[in-house]
Amino acid sequence: MSKLKPIGKRVLIDAIVADKVTAGGIILNPKEEEKPNKGIVVSVSDEINNISVDDTIYFNRHTGAEIALGDKKYIMLKLEDIYAVVK
Repeated sequence: MSKLKPIGKRVLIDAIVADKVTAGGIILNPKEEEKPNKGIVVSVSDEINNISVDDTIYFNRHTGAEIALGDKKYIMLKLEDIYAVVK
C-alpha cells in the first residue's frame, strides 16, 4: 500500500464490516445492512496523540470520506467523529 498520511486532526481506518448472517443464521437483506461503525486505524495525523495505528475505534457511521488505494477502500475520519478507542 502507498503510504497515506492524514493531515489536520484526521485518522485513516480500515472499516470492519459486520457479518451478513446473524448469530441465529438469518441472512440479512442488503437493504437492511448498515454502514460500518467500527474500524482498525491504518494511519494517524501528527496532530493526534491519543490514537495509534492498529487501535480499534468506533465512529459515527454517517460521516467520513471513502478513499481507494489500489483495490482497497479506506475511510478518512475527523477526530470529532470518533466515539471511542479500544487499546
